Amino acid sequence: MNKAKGLLESERESDRSEAVALLAGTASLSGVELLARQLEREPSAYVRRQIIRALGEMRNHRTAAVTAGLLSSADAAVRNAALEVMRNLGPVAVPALEERMQSPSRDLRKLAADALAAIPGERASRLLQKGLDDPDPNVAAASAEALGGRKEPDAAALLRMKLAEANNVWVAFSIIEALARLGDPTAMPTIDTYLASFRGGRRERMALAGIWAFAAGRLGDERCLPAAWDLRREGLLTPRELLILLGSLQDRGIEPGPAGAEMNDLIAQYLEDGGSREAVTAARLAARCCPALLYIHLPKLVAKFGQSESVREELLQALLQAGPSPERLSRLLENAEDRLAGLLLGAAEQAMVILPLEVLQELAGRADEVIVRQSVSLAWRCGIGAEPFLNAMARHREPEVAAVALSGLGLICGEGAQPVLLKALEHPSGRVRRQAADTLSILSPQGLQTELERLFDRCPETARPEVLEVMTALGSANLHSAYLRAAAAADRDVRSRVARASRLIRSEEVFLSVMESLANDPDQEVRRVAIASLASRSGDGVYRLLRYLYENDPCRNHRYHILTCPEIFRHPETFEWLTDNIEQVDPLLRLAAVRGMTRMGAKGKEYLEALLESLSGTGCGTVTGCDEEMAQAVSQELKRIGGRRDELDD
Repeated sequence: MNKAKGLLESERESDRSEAVALLAGTASLSGVELLARQLEREPSAYVRRQIIRALGEMRNHRTAAVTAGLLSSADAAVRNAALEVMRNLGPVAVPALEERMQSPSRDLRKLAADALAAIPGERASRLLQKGLDDPDPNVAAASAEALGGRKEPDAAALLRMKLAEANNVWVAFSIIEALARLGDPTAMPTIDTYLASFRGGRRERMALAGIWAFAAGRLGDERCLPAAWDLRREGLLTPRELLILLGSLQDRGIEPGPAGAEMNDLIAQYLEDGGSREAVTAARLAARCCPALLYIHLPKLVAKFGQSESVREELLQALLQAGPSPERLSRLLENAEDRLAGLLLGAAEQAMVILPLEVLQELAGRADEVIVRQSVSLAWRCGIGAEPFLNAMARHREPEVAAVALSGLGLICGEGAQPVLLKALEHPSGRVRRQAADTLSILSPQGLQTELERLFDRCPETARPEVLEVMTALGSANLHSAYLRAAAAADRDVRSRVARASRLIRSEEVFLSVMESLANDPDQEVRRVAIASLASRSGDGVYRLLRYLYENDPCRNHRYHILTCPEIFRHPETFEWLTDNIEQVDPLLRLAAVRGMTRMGAKGKEYLEALLESLSGTGCGTVTGCDEEMAQAVSQELKRIGGRRDELDD
């Protein structure tokens, strides 16, 4: 303590910071008092934050009592710091705050209400409810605002009653805001009545009209619309407040009203001159009430706010709601800058709009790859007439664009696409080869077997796995020799892809022969992929290879994958594999073996029940370490299959 006192007197910030750290660990009354005194005079913002954090973590009544005294400081920075500490202290601060709620000082009562707003619990709520009757309007308003954020079950009824009795417009303002935040629609008639009966000055009436609009947007329905327009005509509601009200109703699925001169003028005003929030709200309203206004102003909106992804998404949704037509989108796309073009193409895609092919061809000539890709992805909807365009785009320098073009050719199903798809199987990009293989496999065109075999012979090793997939899908006669040749490739990645493709082989004999070759591959990653392919099949031949790998694969991690293969659980020898692995130290293997044991029928279930009993240390001590984790895993698996599960000791 003496060391901390000395350090607090230092001019060096680091010394005072060290003192705070020392005092934070004591949690003594003298330490709390030292920290509170230092908070009043500390010049460093960093050390003040440190003190606030330290006091806030000393959650006891002594800390609350000492800190509450700082709420009376003449220094606003000290008062605010004390307020933050009281909030952080939580329920232990309530008794000290209750005393301040009874103080003659209205400033102290206001600060106490602000602190109580952040403290959960019934006692804090009761104090705030009493605060609604405070003679000072600032305290009553602060109490109302606090109750609005607490979601207490009885708060709405009390606030409705207090609103009916309110004789101060600013207290009423806070009560209405609180009711709106509580989300109780039954409060709306009370709010309407208060607004209609209020006879104050114009400034107060405008403030009330604004908060009424906020509440109506959250609680009201279509019945509030005539009143809203009347308030606007009287000049009590600003155009922005009316716009936000209409947008809030629309968000809640309530029709904001029919189109008309007043509505159109309001929407046009904010489409032209509004900020991003107002412009987006106006765009959504325009989509329902007057789509023509949205189309007119969309280029300007995208140019002004389109750099924001969230705004672009909002504008896209408004455009979709307006029901875009091919004619509208085509006109807007003429000379559209890239950001607008991307938005319009996205709308065409989601709305299933068929754009003219010449428009898409023009856009595909732009430098922006995203625009090019979007244009190409929409072309297939133009039908067989788009085939030449897509054939050309399949040779695009960007692999993603070429792949999209190949996908479109597959959707058109034109015969002229076959040479392009075959050529794409030799493409240096794996993304393009993958798309070509998928498209040809789905189309399954007849008469390509010979061409595919010639392609397999001449193509680079890296392209052979994709060619093999298509040969497999089309049922090539020379599949066996082709797979064995590809499996002998020098590149490990190629052999892994061959192992993955082999699961498509329909012939059991060919599949097992290829798998036997891959099971002896020198690379462990290739063998792992081979195990994954074996896992997709069943039969004695599959089990023979899995057993071979289990017994001979030098990579023991592969046992984990083998123990997940369904075929092994049809064979009694697997029980011994599982028991051996449960006794190993590798936690993943043990867990895999436990899970596998649940698939061994009654014998496996009995084994797990006995294992759980031994792990739980029945009658011989407690469970610790790895055994406890294993016992929990066994218990969970037994519960899953409906077996007995013992409770572990705490």
